Amino acid sequence: MVGDNEGMDNIFRIPIGDRWGDGHGKYESFTVRSNKTIKEVRAIHKNHAEATGVDITKVCDRYRDSLVPEEVATRLEKLGIPLERIDEGPESSVYMDTEVMAGLWMSLLKLTDPTFEFQFVRNDMDTLDHHVGYGLFE
Repeated sequence: MVGDNEGMDNIFRIPIGDRWGDGHGKYESFTVRSNKTIKEVRAIHKNHAEATGVDITKVCDRYRDSLVPEEVATRLEKLGIPLERIDEGPESSVYMDTEVMAGLWMSLLKLTDPTFEFQFVRNDMDTLDHHVGYGLFE
């Protein structure tokens, strides 16, 4: 990640969860500022599994599945991605939440293309809400 916005002219959202609503319908979106266009980021994503050995779309992909399999956790650690383990020892595991998953996804993309820079942007921006345009919708 970078500390300033220089060259970070692209902003996009990444959804974590069931954005399409074909299951539980719950998801959280994160806003990302990047030096790459969304088209470039999609191309990086397309190659990330082969480049890193970890397919982010297969991590925590089942209902109520928030634990990372040990073989995936070990691979991530070998890639240099720090993980917070629960219950250190032979039964240790890595718990994933939406924020950690978003960071993991972008980190895998960065490993796939080291020129990819990103930073997360606040999602909880203030809203100027004064009931403007109500009659525009049917």
